[in-house]
Amino acid sequence: MYYLLYNLEANNSSSKDNLIKLYSEKFEGITPIIFNGLDFEKFSKSINKEDTIILSGGDGTINHFVNLYKKYPFETNILYSADGTGNDFLRDIEKDNLVRINEYINDLPKVIINNEERYFVNNSSFGLDGTVCEIADILKKKGKKVNYTNIAAKLLLFKYKPTNAKVIVDGKEYNYKNVWLASSMNGRYVGGGMMLAPTQDRLGNELSCVVIHGKNRLKIAIAFKTIFTGEHIKKYPKYVDVIKGKNIYVEFDRPNSIQVDGEVTLNVTSYTAQRGD
Repeated sequence: MYYLLYNLEANNSSSKDNLIKLYSEKFEGITPIIFNGLDFEKFSKSINKEDTIILSGGDGTINHFVNLYKKYPFETNILYSADGTGNDFLRDIEKDNLVRINEYINDLPKVIINNEERYFVNNSSFGLDGTVCEIADILKKKGKKVNYTNIAAKLLLFKYKPTNAKVIVDGKEYNYKNVWLASSMNGRYVGGGMMLAPTQDRLGNELSCVVIHGKNRLKIAIAFKTIFTGEHIKKYPKYVDVIKGKNIYVEFDRPNSIQVDGEVTLNVTSYTAQRGD
């Protein structure tokens, strides 16, 4: 059997009828299932090895799916259909839509925030990126259109206050002042197309900890513009550090927001990202 799991909140709900029609024509006898609020434990017990699941949504949908999948595993083909606003996962693996994702979700890193552990697909990002997602969530609740780039630009130029940070990667400690961003990357992309970690391999055995730091607000803003092409590391080495490792600990000297695949946790002072046991 074919199952279409779709997220009502991804992109916009008006496209769901078209989505169901598209896959009903492509896969005979497909069963559409709303992913929001799904009893995943019960669903997982109904899946057979010969079945195929088509997961439709954005990066947040994949994150939510894999954390349930790890808790209630089953063996079958899982295909991904991008239907969100970010889609950094699909951009990173450089595949066409409707791609088999089993190999990408079987060995994922974990992030620990406030003693709670969860898997992540693309990144766990502390600082500016978390604040951008925090503001975006507020705007969405108000029914307003969200432009992540515009939010980031305004924060960079005017409102965001950098902090000091301690970063420990595989036991080696680094201390920074005026930190704008401290991100643990499993993939290359963040924020809907920014190539923050251009050398990161999500099928490798390490994460990339990217730290952007510096006192000059204007120069940091200029450096951020080059993240979309991944040139920030070579062009602005004074402001950008990339440290690779399996175990990353980041601690800020004041509470901040962290986003994990687009999902925000407020008032966090530290997090740990781990690749492997």
